[in-house]
Amino acid sequence: DISWGGCFIQTKAEPRLGERTEVTVAVGEQKVSVKGTVVHLDKPMGFSVQFDEMSAEQVEGLKPLLGPKD
Repeated sequence: DISWGGCFIQTKAEPRLGERTEVTVAVGEQKVSVKGTVVHLDKPMGFSVQFDEMSAEQVEGLKPLLGPKD
């Protein structure tokens, strides 16, 4: 599950709240990496990440997946 603000990652990994992470998203044949912070844990399902502010290049890379950014 992904939006412009962040994503939910389904995994058995157990990061800590507030931990910094980098998420890489495949958009067609392109990969877009976005940094963020773990903001919610849903044990044992996964965790939610709130994205940092994105560069123009990251926004352009994610548009095919997410549509126009507000």
